[in-house]
Formats: sequence, C-alpha cells, structure tokens
Amino acid sequence: IATRYQSADGIFSSLPKSFSPAIIALFTMYFAWGTGFVVTKIALEDFPAILFNALRFLTAGSVLMAFCLMKGMKLPRSKSEFKKIAISSCLSIFAGNLFLNIALINLENGGIAPVITGLESSIFIIACFLAGEKFRPAVWIGLGVGFVGLLVMFWPAVDGLINDPSANVKSYAIALIFLLLTAACWGLGGYFMRYHPSDSPLLLYTACQYLTGCIVFLIIAAVMDDWNLAGYSLQSWLAFGYIVVVSTIIGYGAFVYILVELPPPVVATKAYVIPVISIATGILLRGESLTGFQIAGTAII
Repeated sequence: IATRYQSADGIFSSLPKSFSPAIIALFTMYFAWGTGFVVTKIALEDFPAILFNALRFLTAGSVLMAFCLMKGMKLPRSKSEFKKIAISSCLSIFAGNLFLNIALINLENGGIAPVITGLESSIFIIACFLAGEKFRPAVWIGLGVGFVGLLVMFWPAVDGLINDPSANVKSYAIALIFLLLTAACWGLGGYFMRYHPSDSPLLLYTACQYLTGCIVFLIIAAVMDDWNLAGYSLQSWLAFGYIVVVSTIIGYGAFVYILVELPPPVVATKAYVIPVISIATGILLRGESLTGFQIAGTAII
C-alpha cells in the first residue's frame, strides 16, 4: 500500500481502473458524515453523550454482526486481528466519538465542528507521508488552499469568539480542546487502519470495531447516565436512527473501504467537502443562514 500510488501524475489519475465502487463509497461517506454533525447535535439535545454512543454502536454492531453470521462469516481468532480491532476501535470508535460529542455539547452552534476535519486529514496525510508515501507538490498546495477555504468559511464564528465579550469562552475552550483530540484520534485511527488492514471481511471487521467500542461506552453509561429513555422527543429518536443507519453503518463502512482502495489525498478531500454538506444540512434542518464568508469559503474549496 505504501508504494501503490507513489508514481501518480495527479490525485485522480492514480485511481485503480476499477475505481467506480470506491468513488461511490467516497461520495457516500461525504454525505453520511457531512449530514451527521448537525443530526448528532439534534440527538444530543436529549441523549447523554455516553449513552448515545453506547446505544449507537451496540445497535449498529449487532445488526452488522447478525448479518455477517447469517452469511457464514467466521469471527476473527488470531491475536494480531484482535490487536487491530482493539487499537482501531479505541482510536476511531471510542475516543474519537466521545471527544466529538463532548465538544458538540459545549458548542452553541455545531456548525464550527466540521472545521476539525481539516486538521484530522492533515494528521492522516502527514502520517502517511512519514510512512513513506510520496505526494506531488500540487497535493500539498491543494490541501493548504482547502484549509484556507475552511478558515474563511467559519471565520465569523472564530471572530465572534475572540471579540464578543459575552461569548462563553470556557465552553468554547473546552470544545476546542476536545475537537483537537477528536482530530488526533481520527487521523491516527485512519492511518493505523490503512497500514494495518484487517484480514477479516469489511462488514465483519466493522461490526467487531463497533461492539468492542460499545462495551466501554456501556460500562461508563451504566455508572454515569440515566437510562430512562421514555422522555426523549421523537426528533431525537429520528436523529438517533439516522446516525445509526446512515452515519454509522453506511458512512463508516464506506470510510474503512476507501482507506485501502483510494490514495490518501483523495481520502483527505473529505476535510473540505464535509463542512460544505454540514452547512447545507444546518440550513435545511435548523434554519441556519448562509453568510458571505461561507459562500466565499465554499468557492475556495
């Protein structure tokens, strides 16, 4: 994998001939995760973060595992496979999602959260580069310009935090710290899964990741959270169902697939497409307005 795309003339020219399924998976991930930020914010209006993740990954993992067993797939048994599942689950499933939910709770507007995907993709690209993958200068320039577009898109939120004395600085500081931790976990998790691919079928590997991660969430939720779900609104339950099916089962499955099938610069484009989709979702679902900065940032990206 480390040498597979080194001689590429351009980002998309390096794609394998049978790239169609991978490109479909890429755009599926864009949509599933781009809409997921806003929908998760809606679900967390009622769900405690720990319980939300516990039920989310328990449901998704159980559905995928049942399907895999019905298809006759065998559970992993080797120590190396258990190690891959444990490390990837700890980084991408448990820590990454826990930190993201804590950040979203401390943000009045979840729209700024997708900015962190730029840092996450930068960590992923740099890790791949240090592992031996070679990228043309145009790739680095493109990533840099895209990051500038992100800053332009979300500058009003950053400027408001800096200059508005009424802003809840403590909440935003907590959110920023946990967004940075989210980026580190997801970036390193993506790097690990690319260079330590599983020997198990994709769906089975994903199911094992979810069930491993949900065990930790369930233990914490059993101690910390209130399990009385009767008072949750229909809107929160619909948001929960969307996150389970679209973002967790479909979106993450597509992500694990493209990590191995596509070059890192192509995978990293999610950092710039996802915020655009997130803004559009916020406009449609929460009535948020589109600013001139967001239009300009979208054009730059």
